[in-house]
This record gives sequence, C-alpha cells and structure tokens, in this order.
Amino acid sequence: MDFDRTTVADARSGSSSVLHSAMSPDAPIDAGADADEVLRQSLLDVTERYTGRAVGEQLAAVRRLGIKHQHSINAIRVVDLVDVRSWRYNCHAFTFGLWSQDVFWELQETHPNAWPNGPFVVEHLLPLMSQVTSGRIAGEAAALYFRGGDLKHSGLNRGGVVQSKWGDCHTWEHGLFEVPSSYGDRIQLYHVPEVDVVVDAYVRFAKTA
Repeated sequence: MDFDRTTVADARSGSSSVLHSAMSPDAPIDAGADADEVLRQSLLDVTERYTGRAVGEQLAAVRRLGIKHQHSINAIRVVDLVDVRSWRYNCHAFTFGLWSQDVFWELQETHPNAWPNGPFVVEHLLPLMSQVTSGRIAGEAAALYFRGGDLKHSGLNRGGVVQSKWGDCHTWEHGLFEVPSSYGDRIQLYHVPEVDVVVDAYVRFAKTA
C-alpha cells in the first residue's frame, strides 16, 4: 500500500451522484447561517494536505483550528499506518458497522472493487432504512450528508453529536456541520439497520461489483 497518496479515487470516496426517492427527505437539517464555512473550508484543506505518512499532522492542525473557531472536534480513532484495519475503510463502512466485521475485510481481499461507496448506500441500504421523524434527534441515527441530490458523507449521530470517518484518515467526533466543506450542506437522519442486515446487503453487492 502506498502511504504517500494525496488523493482518494472518487469511486472509493463515499460520495455518490446516484439519485433515489429517499433523497428527498421530509425534514432535512440544513447548514444554514450557524455553520462556520471558514472552519469547514479549513478542515477540507487539512484533510487534503495531510495524508499518507503525514496523516498524523491532521491532529495538531485540527487542534490549532480550535483556537480561532472554538469547535468541538475530537479524534476518537486515530490511524495506525501499519494496521490497515485502522484506516482502509470509508465513512459508510464506519457508519453502518462494516469495518468491525471480518467478512468485510475478507471481501476486500477477494473482491477489491466492492467498496461500500455512495451507490452501495443508495441502492442497497436506503431501501432498508426509515427516516427519523422530526424532533427525534436525541437517539442514535445514521446522519447522511447531501449536496443537492448527491450523497457525500455519513456518520453516526448521537443527540446532535456525530462520529464519522473522514476519508481513509482518522475518525472524529464533531458537531453536525463541523466537517470538511466538501461533505455537503444538508443532513437527513435515518434509523440504522442491524449490522447483520448491512452485512447481507454488502455480500450481495460484492458479488456483483
């Protein structure tokens, strides 16, 4: 594995331009005026600048941003470059629990094209998920981030605090819109499927990838 990569291919980024009826949510959470767009752009710069062997530099860079922006971002799972299971998965694999399943890693070896990207979520998981009704943000939910009709990112929402993995780098805890600017400007919350349901969907997806 080349740890000096500076970009990740779109097919492995977690974003998707596939449209689906579930992408017209009833009660989305919009970034609005409360989102710190300067912070979000700075986070994008940090995640694009410090990759590969320099990924550890993200931690200090994000802390420095906190001096000016007073954000709540905190790293909860840090990349260990010698342990591929600490980094070689994306936001969707984290959100839906695939990263913790041995079958996911086995299929990554035998079916390297079976990446759990945006189309996987849109085509294989969204039909199995129901939206969280307005006002029920307190429970755990999958937070799906959109720009227009495009799925850009996902994380686990717990009472307005989100945990999400940023590319093939660290996993962070953060406010709803304390994410890089490329991750969208609208959130829809969905009930998280049981992990065995997600695994079954992923196995079927892998066989056709």
